[in-house]
Amino acid sequence: MNESEKIEPNLKPSEPPYTQAYQKIKSRCQFQKNFSFFLLVVFFTLQYSVPIFLVVLGSIASSREQLALFFSSEAVPRQTDTTTSASEAKTSSASEAVVSRIIYLVGLITILLGVINNIVRPAESYDTAARYNNKFYRFEHNFDLGLLAISSFSDKLNNKDTDKIIISFLIAKNEELCQLIEEYNDARSLSPRQTHLQALNQDKNKDNLETVDNISSVKPDDKVSSSNPSTSFSTETESELESQQ
Repeated sequence: MNESEKIEPNLKPSEPPYTQAYQKIKSRCQFQKNFSFFLLVVFFTLQYSVPIFLVVLGSIASSREQLALFFSSEAVPRQTDTTTSASEAKTSSASEAVVSRIIYLVGLITILLGVINNIVRPAESYDTAARYNNKFYRFEHNFDLGLLAISSFSDKLNNKDTDKIIISFLIAKNEELCQLIEEYNDARSLSPRQTHLQALNQDKNKDNLETVDNISSVKPDDKVSSSNPSTSFSTETESELESQQ
């Protein structure tokens, strides 16, 4: 009885042995899909954050006096009937201080967002996140459809053959998912400066290849004549002396 009690909790006859592997691959794909969608929303928001805040900052700065009057008029009804001109001036100065603080905060946020956009490049990052989000969706759908296709003809095979087919299918899909994640990490971590340096290196390599091709296309006689100008000069002088004699 003791041995059976130890064995029974580990046995799960209702679940095949590859169910846990399927769940791990599925959960990892869903995490990457949700993460890429989150970055998609963030980069989409950053694309239009700076223009929107610039418009807000310009509108607040242009209507500064009207906003000050608005805040002062909101504060006037709270005063008593014995208000004086000094209290009105105090409320107007307080409202102007509030407006200047709002302008300062909006300008600070705009500068911060501009620096973030310059570093992150949300337009390029948005395209990368959208492309790989679509790839993760497609991988998930193909993964489920592949298992459905295997289960459709599993009745004609033995259980062992079906298990082998499913396990090999899971291994192939796991490898495909790992490669897709590596590609996404490389595309996400590749900065615009690195891409610019790579383009410069490619141009240098092209120039080096062109120079090598030009050197190889030159004839050997041309190389000898160009490399030994003194010999050509000596032959010319000898011919002139012979003609004079």
